Amino acid sequence: VLTGLSRFWFEETRDLVSNHVLGTDPADLPADVAAAFDAADLRGRMLLCRKASVLPVEVWSMVSWLIYGIYLHLRVTFGWRGRRLAWYALIALAAMIVSYWGIPFSVETFHTGFRIDHN
Repeated sequence: VLTGLSRFWFEETRDLVSNHVLGTDPADLPADVAAAFDAADLRGRMLLCRKASVLPVEVWSMVSWLIYGIYLHLRVTFGWRGRRLAWYALIALAAMIVSYWGIPFSVETFHTGFRIDHN
């Protein structure tokens, strides 16, 4: 069901915004992959997609959440308080600022260049 819904919406919105779907027909599969599966079993149940690339804004978002998680861990588990925790909070804030404002404006990716043309 989810593959069918995804296939439908990727096809419907293809003219609005590019997506990663290359094909939905088992005949589109490379020969070595197609040999391992029965085409009848895959029909209507597969999407052939481009390999995803790592986006810097997503990596920095993960780093920011990791730093914030460590902040909470230091506070709850080790009982850090006061000035020591405040310095760590400033480091976490700096990482979040870089993640939110620094990366999206310095690296051109899908997240910064997403616009729907309303012609």
